[in-house]
Amino acid sequence: MFLNLLNLLKKIKLIINLKKIKVMSARIARAIIGCTRKQPKNVLDTANNVVEKMYDNNDIYTTPPRTKTVLSGFIQTAAASEAAAKNRGKLEIETRDQDIGFLFDVLQDEYVPYVNGLYKGNPVKLLLSGLPISSDPVPHGIPETPVIKRVDNGPEPHSAKIFLAKTTSPLKKQREKLTYCVYMSTDPSMLPESFRLVLTTTSQRKLIVKGLTRGSEVAFAVTSRNSAGVSKMSDAAKFIPN
Repeated sequence: MFLNLLNLLKKIKLIINLKKIKVMSARIARAIIGCTRKQPKNVLDTANNVVEKMYDNNDIYTTPPRTKTVLSGFIQTAAASEAAAKNRGKLEIETRDQDIGFLFDVLQDEYVPYVNGLYKGNPVKLLLSGLPISSDPVPHGIPETPVIKRVDNGPEPHSAKIFLAKTTSPLKKQREKLTYCVYMSTDPSMLPESFRLVLTTTSQRKLIVKGLTRGSEVAFAVTSRNSAGVSKMSDAAKFIPN
């Protein structure tokens, strides 16, 4: 009986080791940001690297989320705010955090999904994007795809408020903090590349897009992200502001 028990333990150990090997072999290279919004210099360096590399490889990255001019403009604004914040003024620091945070969100919510959607698992082409890459295992728990329940007129004139359906994800039950990103398209075709980031918030109650044109139809889509990654984009919802 002792030998049978010993053989059983060996088999269990073998199964565990095989599973570990399988997990390690499943690691896939992917683009990441490699820093946080609290690291202004790193955010700027990453953005500049994207400008230098991605747009020089336009045969590989044919439809970037933003034009080179637009992204460069964001970088210049953030860099100027970072330089002004060195004087330690409260207003300058708040402006720096806002501009760096916006640039970080553009990279995280637009460029990373774009690059990984094309070449996830291909480190050579991933590096040509200018973004850092990682082959570390992706943690479990990426949020499920948001579902837009409806879009109503917002609390202010020419605004829209987006309502999401309740999620069944365990993450919701754990009350993990999610960041919601709202994308908008004014193109009747509603092609994926026509959507642009217009709002980032951590509260479903603040999914309010302002500055719309009365009577002009727009379409909204939403993603959510947590520490594990970014969800897929929701189906688009059309809306005509009053």
